[in-house]
Amino acid sequence: MSPKAAEVVVEENSRSVAGRELPPIPKQHENDDGTGTILLFYQYKEPEWTEKEHKSMLKKVIRLGEKCQITGRGRVAPEGLNCTLSGSPRNIRDFC
Repeated sequence: MSPKAAEVVVEENSRSVAGRELPPIPKQHENDDGTGTILLFYQYKEPEWTEKEHKSMLKKVIRLGEKCQITGRGRVAPEGLNCTLSGSPRNIRDFC
């Protein structure tokens, strides 16, 4: 069976959760079983952060990522954040 044939899409988990609780971690992934989750987000900031605020936010995002044991790429710019991060389902939720 091809990997795509084995995929299961949970439609409820693919809807926006803006302003709501995150969907529960599926029971089969509650224990750190090596399953990964991807988090993509952006946030624009108006007015833009000052240089001091920008440096502070950059440090905060790095600290939080290290604390939650997640990795990925992120852009912390004066106008806001744009990140693609990965980690275990629990660690991603801890970051959120």
